[in-house]
Amino acid sequence: MIPLQLTELGAATGVLFFVGSVVSIVVGGVVGYRALRGYRRTEQRSLLLFGVGLLLLVSVSKLVNIVLSSTLSSTALIGPATELCRLAGAAVLTYAIYDR
Repeated sequence: MIPLQLTELGAATGVLFFVGSVVSIVVGGVVGYRALRGYRRTEQRSLLLFGVGLLLLVSVSKLVNIVLSSTLSSTALIGPATELCRLAGAAVLTYAIYDR
């Protein structure tokens, strides 16, 4: 049996996942940046919280995953660190929605 990483299909799948992650980081960063620019223009706190929450939920969590995956030999820290970023982003987004 040939491992998935050694086949052409496995290599193409890996490249597609990496490209998808990069596109996700860029799109999340652009939307978060636009929200932060909107905050500077209008000084509405909900836009600031929305931008920070979105950046944490999408871009920062994926960057943490990629950086930790490429630097650590143990995978025990990667999942919890990524999920902690996502949880923090979701909490900030929820606060942005219900903040009055």
